[in-house]
Amino acid sequence: MSLLKGRNREKNITGELYGKYSFGNMYNQLLSEEGIKNIVSVIKNDFEIAGIIDKYRSFKVMDVGTGRQALAMSLFGVKAVEHYDISKEHVNRFKKLLQKKKYKNLNISTKNFDLCKQALPRNNYDFVYLSGIVHHFSNTAKGLINCASSVKKHGLIWIYFYRSGTFKWFVNEMIRGLLSTEDIDRFFISSSINYANGHLSNPHTSQIMDDFFVPYINLYNPQQYIKFMIKLGFELHSSSHSDPLS
Repeated sequence: MSLLKGRNREKNITGELYGKYSFGNMYNQLLSEEGIKNIVSVIKNDFEIAGIIDKYRSFKVMDVGTGRQALAMSLFGVKAVEHYDISKEHVNRFKKLLQKKKYKNLNISTKNFDLCKQALPRNNYDFVYLSGIVHHFSNTAKGLINCASSVKKHGLIWIYFYRSGTFKWFVNEMIRGLLSTEDIDRFFISSSINYANGHLSNPHTSQIMDDFFVPYINLYNPQQYIKFMIKLGFELHSSSHSDPLS
């Protein structure tokens, strides 16, 4: 029996998918020394876009995902990082990684958490980092409201998202409609054979599983996100590629 059977919305199949099939299939590569070195440069660039490159060292930051971004931020010099992820596998792996001698003194915590169902501490973070997260929320509004409430006054929230209106996601949604999660193991193995000579730990397979089998891909345009965040009391601080025609 496959791990994901049908599109059962009640179970935490988003966490299970990422833990085994997408990113979880190449976790050791992502969290290797080379992988962390690469993501540190990404974080630096994002901090520059966000306009915090001169003050992040005093920040308490919230990060969501595999843990590699949280680790990169801490190594980059952020004061404290609280990491959350919907995947139990990712959190357990990250906990083991943080026990290594070279990471033991870093100020990072990690917790298995569903941002759409569990309340975050209010007014707690200087910077909330949501990179590639919001479009996978089971309920976009609930997830964003929860994350927004955790930002301190004058704090910042970073939202990187898939946007509506692109040909890629139009085609992607058609393909998703043709596939069944009952076949997920077959697609996982066959994509590994096609793209990596049968090696399951490869980024191509990870991306395929993410695009075609993740339960939720909720797409909105930049103006809709901006309008919603303004209603929550935020203002646009900086942006990159948020022009709807770009």
